[in-house]
Amino acid sequence: MECFKKEGCCYSTVYRVIQRYVQFKVTTDLPRSGRPRKLNNKQMKSIAFTVNNNSGISHRILSRRYNVDHRTIGRNLKQRTNIRPRQRIKAPKYVKDQEKRAQKHCGFFYCHISNNCFIVVDDEKYFSLSGVDIPGNSLYYTSDRSSTPANINEGSLYTTSVTCIRSKFYTFCAKGKNPPNVPQVRPIEDLWGILKQMVYAQNYEEKI
Repeated sequence: MECFKKEGCCYSTVYRVIQRYVQFKVTTDLPRSGRPRKLNNKQMKSIAFTVNNNSGISHRILSRRYNVDHRTIGRNLKQRTNIRPRQRIKAPKYVKDQEKRAQKHCGFFYCHISNNCFIVVDDEKYFSLSGVDIPGNSLYYTSDRSSTPANINEGSLYTTSVTCIRSKFYTFCAKGKNPPNVPQVRPIEDLWGILKQMVYAQNYEEKI
């Protein structure tokens, strides 16, 4: 029994399999009497394929698809599969190191940029109409990253921006001197925040 213990098998499971073989001469689980399961093996395989390595899948939506209670979905996933719900890692909050770098780099700009210099600050804001509170909104799914279209896995620049960059019309701030996360110098961010609140005021969800 020690070899089974090393493999992580329970003693009761081993004894039950031995007893089944002695009595029925088989090791597989035979059909039993009683009420059949609400979800057969084919349905469970489909459910497991749907929820595995995915987010934003509601048990209530699956329950309506298979005409069962939503608690049945969760119970069968727990008992018949190794799929478990995991807490998603949230984005880190604003740390003190960022505050210090923001003060330092903003002071650098104030001292080295003349009054006649016009500063262009990035005012672009991207958010999908499915809502930031929808899990997986900022993710994409692919089986091969090398074949993913560039408009999905990479950011994009407008043609006018690319032209100005190539012509060296703009002088860009070095990455080491760029203040991190300073919305105070970008008033347009307030406008994007207001628009985003208006879009999500009624819990809007994109319909495909």
